[in-house]
Amino acid sequence: TTEVISDFIFATFRVRGGNGLRKDRIRSSILRWHPDKLLGVLTKIVDEERHIVHDGINTVFGAMKQIQDQEKQAA
Repeated sequence: TTEVISDFIFATFRVRGGNGLRKDRIRSSILRWHPDKLLGVLTKIVDEERHIVHDGINTVFGAMKQIQDQEKQAA
């Protein structure tokens, strides 16, 4: 869920005392999980499971975009 992904992305903020900006963490996560960037990962997955990994990448990316939109609305 978006809430679980948000908790994961910002967990180190709570542990490390909130170093950095939330928007920077969101942006770097969006870049890291962008489906186009992870196409190379898919080539290393067995054919039968490739769609599962692809769906997971899209889920995380979509959640990150949703988190980014929520942060923009809150600002």
